Amino acid sequence: MVNNIIDAITNGYLKGRQIEVLYEQSMVSITAVFIASILYASCLWQLGSVELVSTWLIVFLFVTLLRLSGTFIYFKSKKKNEKNDKWLIVFLIGAFISGLMWGLLAYLMLPSDDLLITMFTILFICGLAAGAVATYSVCKSVYLAFTLPSVLPLAVILIVNKDQTIITLGYLILICFCFLLLSFNKFNKALNTSLLYQQEKEILLEELKSDVNNRKKIEAQLKIEKEQAEKHSEMMLELSSRDGLTGIYNRRRFDEFMHNEWGRSTRNKSALSLIMCDIDHFKLYNDNYGHQKGDDCLILVAHILEDYTRRGGDFAARYGGEEFVIVLPDTNSSDAYKIAEQIRISIEALKIKNKASDNSDFVTCSFGIATITPSQTINSSTLLKHADEALYLAKEKGRNNIISMQIE
Repeated sequence: MVNNIIDAITNGYLKGRQIEVLYEQSMVSITAVFIASILYASCLWQLGSVELVSTWLIVFLFVTLLRLSGTFIYFKSKKKNEKNDKWLIVFLIGAFISGLMWGLLAYLMLPSDDLLITMFTILFICGLAAGAVATYSVCKSVYLAFTLPSVLPLAVILIVNKDQTIITLGYLILICFCFLLLSFNKFNKALNTSLLYQQEKEILLEELKSDVNNRKKIEAQLKIEKEQAEKHSEMMLELSSRDGLTGIYNRRRFDEFMHNEWGRSTRNKSALSLIMCDIDHFKLYNDNYGHQKGDDCLILVAHILEDYTRRGGDFAARYGGEEFVIVLPDTNSSDAYKIAEQIRISIEALKIKNKASDNSDFVTCSFGIATITPSQTINSSTLLKHADEALYLAKEKGRNNIISMQIE
């Protein structure tokens, strides 16, 4: 009986906090969605779809104003905590109608003979579904209410198309949506766990004030929670060191790693090699195939780089844009060249079509290698500079090749 009461209190608290967080984020999220609709409309107005898009935008503005009004009413309500189910249903309906409007837009605009209209529609709807992972992560039903009526119609419309490329895009959207659901579940569990931890802390503090005899027990519990918070902090630090698109390490983590590795190699007087990798004609690839394809290309290349840096101490990171770096401790120039050649061949073997390239029918990469034995009289920027110069030479000599420099 007591456990049932505790469960009821816990569930009630969690639902109340979930709804509170939803409405707190709604001002930003609803506004962001509306701005996205204006951006979409402005893009299509330039392509001549004025009447249809204008009508849709007016209706969407009305829906947005209703949702914002509901948010203001919620915050002004003095008894909002007593009507959690009602406020959740109101938010669910608003999210569903908003998602339905985007699904309706896909139905009205697609299929289109104009590839730009197709790509704009895919970009905005999928982008909103990705952004909703964070804004609606506190409540699964709200996220599904928004994304299902927006993403699924888009995917279905593309899949039933006669163009094989468009059909492939439809299936890719479904796959990406599945990955978004997996990401959402992780966010949802982490956030709801955090809310429950907040509730536990509040209970513990109340017990501490009312019963001095329970102090040791409460302090032990707080210690456990502190450890959990530290683990969570470490996890967040690791996530902040990763590139949001490719999943490999980012520029900030590369700078930290290079600083530490330079010091270690200086002490050990061991060779240190740096490979800079750049995807050939990537801007043209992006312009020709679209940003979604460009993102897919970056992810595939990043995975290959990670596959060739499994050795302890090796390090791969996205340096910026289409450029990547690989740090190889205790590696001479010859061995670094072999690794770069293996990576170059593996990337070419992906056979990612790139009609925009003038040196190959497929996506290729150029590599610049610099090797040095670090000392206290020079710094790591020297290694980075020479690797960049080697990469420049590789591009100058026709791309899809490797230039290596040994720094004395």
